[in-house]
Amino acid sequence: MSTSREQTEGHRALLEIESRFNAKSHGVVIAIQGIQIHALAMFADVFNQFPYPVVINAAILKLADWFRTSNNVIKFHIYKVFKQADQHLIKVINVEESMRRILPVLNSNDTVSRALALRVLGCMSVIIANKVDVQHAVLQRLEEATDRAEAEAAIWAADRFCAQSIQFSPTVFPTIEAKLKDPHIDVNIKLRLVQLFRHMHHNIAVARQAKSVCVSLLENPKVDQNLVMVVLRTLSLLLSQALLDRKEQLDRVFTFACDDSRKAVCLSALDDLSLLANNDLSIDPSHIYRLLSLLNRDTNSITLMERRYSCAQSLLRSYRPLVWFMMRETWQSESQSDFIQALTLCEQRLVQALASEHYVLAIACAKFLMILFELAHQDTKQQQPLQVAARSYDRGISSEAVSDLKAIATRLGKKIEESYLSQLVDKTSVGKLSIRQARHLFKLQAHLLLLQDGEECTKSFQNNFEKMVTNQDDVAVQLFAPFLLEIANGCHDTPNWFPDVALTTLKSCTNRPKLFVSIVQLLLRTSGIHLEKRHELSGKILSQLEKFGAWEQQKQVYTDNGWFLYIIASDAGCNGWHEIMYRVYGSLGRMVESEASKCWLTAVSLLGLAESSRENHRKYYLESLTYLQAFQSLTGSRQFQMWYIQLRMEMISIAHQLNQVLSFLQQTQNPSLSYKKKFVKNLQKCGLHFGELASRYDFIAQSFLAMDDTTLMDLETYKVCALVCEHAIRSFIKNENIGAFFCVDPVLIPLITMANERMHIDTATVSTVFSLQDICLEFLQAIINWDDSDRRENSDNYSLCAQDIQSFITRMLEQPLSLPRYFFGREKPLNVQLTVDPPLSDKQPIILQEGQNLTINFEGFVNLSGKEVPVEKASIVCSITEERTKHFSDKLGNKKNLSDPHPNEQTKLLLPPTTYDAKIVNSYFTCNGLLHIPKHMFEISMTGSNTGPCQEAWLNIFVNLVDCNNRVWATGPHISGKIAW
Repeated sequence: MSTSREQTEGHRALLEIESRFNAKSHGVVIAIQGIQIHALAMFADVFNQFPYPVVINAAILKLADWFRTSNNVIKFHIYKVFKQADQHLIKVINVEESMRRILPVLNSNDTVSRALALRVLGCMSVIIANKVDVQHAVLQRLEEATDRAEAEAAIWAADRFCAQSIQFSPTVFPTIEAKLKDPHIDVNIKLRLVQLFRHMHHNIAVARQAKSVCVSLLENPKVDQNLVMVVLRTLSLLLSQALLDRKEQLDRVFTFACDDSRKAVCLSALDDLSLLANNDLSIDPSHIYRLLSLLNRDTNSITLMERRYSCAQSLLRSYRPLVWFMMRETWQSESQSDFIQALTLCEQRLVQALASEHYVLAIACAKFLMILFELAHQDTKQQQPLQVAARSYDRGISSEAVSDLKAIATRLGKKIEESYLSQLVDKTSVGKLSIRQARHLFKLQAHLLLLQDGEECTKSFQNNFEKMVTNQDDVAVQLFAPFLLEIANGCHDTPNWFPDVALTTLKSCTNRPKLFVSIVQLLLRTSGIHLEKRHELSGKILSQLEKFGAWEQQKQVYTDNGWFLYIIASDAGCNGWHEIMYRVYGSLGRMVESEASKCWLTAVSLLGLAESSRENHRKYYLESLTYLQAFQSLTGSRQFQMWYIQLRMEMISIAHQLNQVLSFLQQTQNPSLSYKKKFVKNLQKCGLHFGELASRYDFIAQSFLAMDDTTLMDLETYKVCALVCEHAIRSFIKNENIGAFFCVDPVLIPLITMANERMHIDTATVSTVFSLQDICLEFLQAIINWDDSDRRENSDNYSLCAQDIQSFITRMLEQPLSLPRYFFGREKPLNVQLTVDPPLSDKQPIILQEGQNLTINFEGFVNLSGKEVPVEKASIVCSITEERTKHFSDKLGNKKNLSDPHPNEQTKLLLPPTTYDAKIVNSYFTCNGLLHIPKHMFEISMTGSNTGPCQEAWLNIFVNLVDCNNRVWATGPHISGKIAW
């Protein structure tokens, strides 16, 4: 009903525009053309407000009518409307009728009218590209046009048709070739013509001919410089798509980048090299050595040198395994001079660039060196020193290479630290250096420090913390704070000294809110602080926050710096300082006047209380969920937060239940067989609960659009913890020969492999266990030992394995819950509408005859606020089941209707899921689906297997959204209805 009403309003808006367009002018200032132009400008709002096919179709037909009968000024503004409505044109229904009104303009005697008609046809190429009459008309104008405006319009239209139609490329190729070889054709026209070759990669024969024409142009010594750059870029784009002669093109681009004397051509060739060589299998060691020799050449152009290092950075980053292998094999051979010379020159240029304030070149040099440092530092995630990484890998780079690279990294780190960072801060504060460039250098300095041992990180942390306190607030927050946060994890003894220093500094920073917040964030993100010390530190931090927020004891509220306190509390929740989160959010909740804000702050405060309290935690979780439900009823958001809290509560509950079962077992001596069976049954229930919990974590990770990578990683970690518990229970039961076989979840296979490898590594080289993943790996090693040891024959088998499981559960629950940033962010409102034809109904089934297929038309809209993660297509999944499918439901009785429905044990899948992809253009998608009912399903109903006159089933349709990163999000909606045959 709402869609029909909006379509009616769209037609009413079109009638209003038409009346304005046809109105006569009554004023002197605005003539009739001014009124018409104003009316045409209203089409953009109509298209965006009413993007329905019937409205778009009527508007395009009306515009085509006006285009045929109006003057060139109006034609130009109609062309602008077509260009703005490019994404809406796929909704046009009467394509033929639109063409009948525009094509006659190409027969006009006016070259401007013909040029405008060609550009309108180019805009409509998305729906008319394969029409032979239109192709012929465009080709005719391309051949006969003599006026430059018309010729450029014909080339532009031909380019759009080549991009949309595979058949048009062979047709237009002879004309392009003839014009490119004609010496009388203007160079500017040739520049536009040669770019059409980049679309001719579908036909291999045409691609080879286009390549031959481009090569002949490059071999001509008298060819224009701009034409050389355009031809080289076109050839790179063509061959990268056609998968044709790539190595030859790589050599050609290297030749222009290295040997051409024209600076502009060298710069363009370097850009082409980055474009063509991205993850290309044609790259071999000879290209890497050629690149190193290019870097070793001197040039007076700072821009050219910077572009060389940027190109080298992109190539080396794409081919890390190849470069790493070359460094390992050639460092001690005669070829080592290329690497060593490149390193030495790059270090010198970096220092010179910093001294002469050429910061763009300095950043490019530093990034190039960083890639080589990281190649020698294989285990960057664990942030081990270079020499430890070299000992940990038998296939590693030689010790000489590691020593050389470490020496360079140390020198550069010290030079930047001692000589330039303080100067950069001074220059940034007076406007001589942009904050963005300074951030780049600080980030590179942080990477250099993390590649070294912890002592260097600690020294730098101490020095720069003092500089942060003494500098201006903006510089301290934007430069020093991110730098210190990044290197903090590489400092070994920060928990021993930094908390006292930070608390002392906070006392003198209460009047500098930005600096105060940065210091508290540094303190909250300091890793390695024991739980006992965390409680003591929380009290000291809270006392400082009372001074900072002007705490009023009588009302138990903060009276100042409320927003900064909210930031601190959110950061505390993200890093597991739940006592701070509970106190600050609770007091802020008493300050706000909005009912929705009060519900949100109270809910998060109770969550902090549930995490910090070891008693009555379930009560606080339920209270938190109640306030979140109230917040959701007021605002319609925060659905992710409810599921996140509920799953946390369920994990703790199941873990305690498993712990109780194991404790009863250990207290029972010489258990009977019946007791063992009852015990195994209880364990199986716990294992099933953990398996379901893992699937629920996986489900919410797929159901909320645009979730960031950190949140997805957190959900994956808790999913792995649940799967490890399930795996441990099954392994424990298997040890008692009750259930001899079970399947290992595929997610655990890499972790089990890693656990097997770690069993053969010296424990001295393994980092200290801090994260949940490390705890899971250590527990998996214990599970492997259950099978490797003789515990099966040991009478204490129950007790020993149970102790391992209980120890893992205790350590897992002791890890503070780190709330992801997504938890505190605003969910982007998402509304996906879907209509199907024929419509589905729960009561009136669609009747199919034997041999008849079901054709369905899907049409829908995606309304998503914000374009941070653009949605590219809708993936429509259709399945036929014997019963209606169900959704996941939470413990409070609410169904997550946007979730992907799954067949349960009572649901029989009659037809495997079929997926149809529909491209989303300007929030609109449409496609047709064909469901084939197998013959054997008709035979089942004819044999009378069911009591009714025909077989009935449920057709389920569900919509997934696919973003620009090809990630699938199960957002819904879900439509189901009956079919019968």
